[in-house]
Amino acid sequence: MRMFKKGQGATEYLLMLAAVLVIVAIAVYYVTTTGAPTIIASAKLNSADNTVSIKGETGCSIDASWSFSYKGGTETSWQSGSGTIGPGDEIPLTNLTDDVSTGDTVTIRYDTTTKSAVINAADIWIGLT
Repeated sequence: MRMFKKGQGATEYLLMLAAVLVIVAIAVYYVTTTGAPTIIASAKLNSADNTVSIKGETGCSIDASWSFSYKGGTETSWQSGSGTIGPGDEIPLTNLTDDVSTGDTVTIRYDTTTKSAVINAADIWIGLT
C-alpha cells in the first residue's frame, strides 16, 4: 500500500505571494505619499529696518486674496496682503515694521491654507510650513 502525502499546490503559493505583494504595495504607497510639508513661501526678518518680508518659493502661486498675522508680545488681527506671490517674489509686510523680533511667529493665510514660521534669526529665510 502506497501512502500519498498531500502537499500544498502551486496555486496556493501564488495566492500567498499575491497577498504579500498587495500588502507591500499598500505600505509603499502610504510611505511615499506622506513626507515633508511643501514649502511654498518663506519669511525673513530684515535687520536693517526691522521689517518682515515674504518670498515665494518654487511652485508658489498665491493670488491677491491672502492675509497675514503676527504673534509675538501682542497678537495682531489678520491683515490683508497686497499683490500676488509667485516664485522669487519678495513682498515686505510693511504693517509689521518695528513690531517683530526673533522668536515671534508670522503666519500667512490663503484660500483654505494657513502657513506659519517662527522668526528665529535675522536675515535668514525661514520656510512657512
